[in-house]
Amino acid sequence: VTRDKVVTTQAVDALASSLRKPFPFKVLRHPEDVSNALNLGLSPDGRYALLSTSEIYYGGSRSKSEFVAWDIDRSARLNLHGWSGYAASFSFSADGRKLLITGDRGAALLSFPEGRPLWTRESADAGALDAEGHLAAISERNRIELWDTKATRQVAAFGGFGTRIEHLQFALGGRLL
Repeated sequence: VTRDKVVTTQAVDALASSLRKPFPFKVLRHPEDVSNALNLGLSPDGRYALLSTSEIYYGGSRSKSEFVAWDIDRSARLNLHGWSGYAASFSFSADGRKLLITGDRGAALLSFPEGRPLWTRESADAGALDAEGHLAAISERNRIELWDTKATRQVAAFGGFGTRIEHLQFALGGRLL
């Protein structure tokens, strides 16, 4: 959320209407009838909204498990060639030029906003990208793998966590996962 841009659901509308003073955020309406939004985020510069749904209605037809990237300024959907389907997690590099997505199709590192795949992996539960976009952490069940995104090779692996890992995040300095 930035002070001039936010993607919203009915909860934000309810909050905005319940405040006594003017609401300090601009509320943007998604042009599609979205239900069951599971993940919602913004690019680092606030120009793009990302939305992962378990169900979306578009043009009167129903499609399940979709990941949508939206150019807020142009009010246009982006075509991410390297990903379709549900996204369990997504993570940007600090400059917004790389996007790591994990979901029902595994994992994909994309150039952004072009959506060109830089590398993919068949299976993943969650993922995180460091600020520079050079190191990706991918979890699968109770194991975490670290990947060098330039060389597209695994550089470390950790296991034995005792449970499935569903969320990963790097600290801004990239030294802590």
